[in-house]
Amino acid sequence: MAELQRRLVLLGYLDGAADGDYGRKTYTSVLNLEKRLAALGMETTPDGEADPEIQRELFSDGFSGYLADL
Repeated sequence: MAELQRRLVLLGYLDGAADGDYGRKTYTSVLNLEKRLAALGMETTPDGEADPEIQRELFSDGFSGYLADL
């Protein structure tokens, strides 16, 4: 969980430090990431769950989902 959160922080989707808790802030961050991926053409239904497909995309070398790129 903390690794997921650190990646979300790095990309600008989550504020603060990774605490290992999948709470409201992490849920909202994942939901915003999913919305971004859907806008980029990924077939996903934003639900705030960091399923394996979302995590694979998030941690891929070519991922360009930085909020600064919007």
